Amino acid sequence: MPVILRKLPFFNRVTTRPVPGGTVPILPYQIVLSVSIAPTGEEELHPRALRFPAVLDTGFNKAFLLREEHLNQWAGLRREHLRQIGEITAYGQKVPLFRGNLWFHRNVAGWLEEASNLSPFCVDLNRGIAVCPAGMTQPRLPLLGLRGLAAANVQLSFHWWKRLVSIRTTPWWHRFFW
Repeated sequence: MPVILRKLPFFNRVTTRPVPGGTVPILPYQIVLSVSIAPTGEEELHPRALRFPAVLDTGFNKAFLLREEHLNQWAGLRREHLRQIGEITAYGQKVPLFRGNLWFHRNVAGWLEEASNLSPFCVDLNRGIAVCPAGMTQPRLPLLGLRGLAAANVQLSFHWWKRLVSIRTTPWWHRFFW
């Protein structure tokens, strides 16, 4: 079972994470992954693809949501680079949905640091990258929701006392035991 994130720490205090052009505050108990976005169909993530933080939000029932500013400045993409396939309602407004791939960057076990020797894990979000139009102030950080985890077909485990989270792929034989 390949591990995607191994004992990724989260904190009970405000921390910061780098983003293209600066840093952003991470609130206590926010689980933050390092991700990239690419158009659907790319077999490998381009080596110069920008990486940015996304909050793992199990209360968010869509796949992935970010603001247009995040897409432009942090992911280095424009809406025109992705194919629009529908829309959802977010924060009381209609928000377009785009087909694309989300790439999870693996970490060094027990650290936020990315493991540069391990390739990122691709999640085909062909029904789920929602991009809030320019001018919307929410979400503060991109959100990875339960549908994104379901699309990845992964297992999520928490160690609350140590404040660690791990994500691994689900083995093919797992369906026989549930």
